[in-house]
Amino acid sequence: MPQASNREGSLAFFAPKIEIPSLKSHHNGSLSSSELVRDKRAPIWYVFWNDIVGTVKLDIVKKGKITRPRLWPPNSIGYFRSLKGWKPPQLAEAAGTSPQQIRRLERGERQLDPDWAARLGKVLGVPAEDIGYSDSPDVYPWATRAIPVMGGLYPGLEIKLQDVPTEKIGTFSITGANTAALAIMPGTNPLVEGMFMLFNVEAEDMSPTILDRQAAGERFIIRLFDGTCWWRRIQPGSRKNRYHLSAQGVEPILDVEIDTVNRILAFDPGRPLPPPSSKVVGIFEE
Repeated sequence: MPQASNREGSLAFFAPKIEIPSLKSHHNGSLSSSELVRDKRAPIWYVFWNDIVGTVKLDIVKKGKITRPRLWPPNSIGYFRSLKGWKPPQLAEAAGTSPQQIRRLERGERQLDPDWAARLGKVLGVPAEDIGYSDSPDVYPWATRAIPVMGGLYPGLEIKLQDVPTEKIGTFSITGANTAALAIMPGTNPLVEGMFMLFNVEAEDMSPTILDRQAAGERFIIRLFDGTCWWRRIQPGSRKNRYHLSAQGVEPILDVEIDTVNRILAFDPGRPLPPPSSKVVGIFEE
């Protein structure tokens, strides 16, 4: 389960050595933040019990509002709800649930599983994967995630990489980390023009096993020692450690030394992303 975390914008202070016996449990006299959130005896604040020094931290929210720790990843329910001009009661009525349930889901106090995402996505007119989207590192594994676009694929199947992302796209076809994208420009390959090439950013040294993996169906981005990058098929060259790079409709590149390769993971149309989670917090209070 993801770790609970404070929401930004709160004022905190420490009350050293404050004992709250009525809130102690049988777990060696300590309570987790999630237990305290559910404890009806702590309705005004939530308490973090420090087992080492025996103190409690009280987190008091600006304007007198109660902040509870997030137990599950952020999501985009509130964002898409606001696009329809709905408040939680209106979404709750459309989805056949309670406003309290909607608020708990939006704030990460209840797990948003794929069934809930599909149920809310249906009434909001949004794919379930986008309902679960957030820019948080602990995004749900089934949800849309943000992938940085680090350059493009150009005519001649040459790849031009950039150090800084030009944009971010949403995808749920790849769930692993260390993934980036390339925008596929016009005049490259009519089958994938306008899409994005997703690849593993961890480079691998060129070796004979790369040819075996290519024969098994894997595809690679190729970086040469001269610094250029290409999307081609690798074939043995006329000399040791030299290779030919070929592709349909373009001139081959002959007898070159390959520095590293990056595995191509998928081709994806990409999708626009909701704004970062930090920019939609305010709508949770509607």
